[in-house]
Amino acid sequence: MAKAPNDGYTLFIGTVSTQAINPFLYSKLPFDAERDFQPVSLLIQLPNLLYANLNVPARTVAELIEYLKANDGKVNYGSSGNGTSSHLSAVMFQLATGTKMIHVPFRSTSEELNSMIGGHIDLAFDSMTTAWPHAQSGSVRAIAVTTPKRSPAAPDVPTVGETVKGYEATGWQGLFAPAGTPRPIVDNIAGEVKRIFESPEVAAALRKLGGEPAPMTPDAFADFTRHERAKWQEVVKASGVRID
Repeated sequence: MAKAPNDGYTLFIGTVSTQAINPFLYSKLPFDAERDFQPVSLLIQLPNLLYANLNVPARTVAELIEYLKANDGKVNYGSSGNGTSSHLSAVMFQLATGTKMIHVPFRSTSEELNSMIGGHIDLAFDSMTTAWPHAQSGSVRAIAVTTPKRSPAAPDVPTVGETVKGYEATGWQGLFAPAGTPRPIVDNIAGEVKRIFESPEVAAALRKLGGEPAPMTPDAFADFTRHERAKWQEVVKASGVRID
């Protein structure tokens, strides 16, 4: 994609991982996440869900923090892999609350959920789209969402930030073009994204899945990605994870 013609006919969907986490996680990448791509528009923001094994006594974020401090370094949490947003969301939580947990990485959210349901892991911060149906069925306990605002799909589930001020770990997907794509083309595509993602039927379908449509102007999206890179750079550094 970084080497594709910048004529507006080749676009790609980047994520918080590809554009904001991986540049600091991998020692070598064949592209520069900031220099090689032209931000077009954010598409959707996606919460992670903080959920727990039913044997964990905590039902709120405050109770969870108290439980973790009383069991310092003994509670484990799963993730969908080293350096993923689910892993780093938990690292961010530990940094913000002064708690310490044991990381257990899996290959996918589904493996992680199966392990929790089987009683092998205590907590996880992971994809609400995948985890929420299990919380609804009662096989895991939803504690909070990681976005700044409550999810329309689960309005009764509080945000982590309601207890831990400033905490935000939002998954997202956005549209990018190769660097150097003419601005009139970029603006035209961004306008179409706004028209489509703000249409009632598309917005309703995305919210039903736990996402929030979030189209932006190219300049606003560029500012957003810069802020995200700065935030996740600090979390990756704190995690100590580096992938060669």
